[in-house]
Amino acid sequence: MFRINSQMKLCGKTITKEDMLEKTFNTFHASNVLLQQQYKERGFTKYNQLISLLLVAEQNNELLMKNHYSRLTGSASFPEVNVAFLEVNAISSGGNNHKGGRGHKRGR
Repeated sequence: MFRINSQMKLCGKTITKEDMLEKTFNTFHASNVLLQQQYKERGFTKYNQLISLLLVAEQNNELLMKNHYSRLTGSASFPEVNVAFLEVNAISSGGNNHKGGRGHKRGR
């Protein structure tokens, strides 16, 4: 965008911030029309603010996809988590198999 803007300035044509914003919105993929409308409704007046927000959104999406592919939905949970959970429960109960507390076999 900046390269095109510089070339247009050399030709004597100035590009406004609104032109740059509109061109960016028009480059959204057809499947993202709703997303395009949401960004338009936010009322950006500066091109760099829009680009900064789009870059952060892109980074967040990439992170979500990496997390999704590293452990697919419905896959088995990590074994080390279960082992750690069992060890904490064994330590907190003192390693005994009996259960104390309220209402446990009281008066029966």
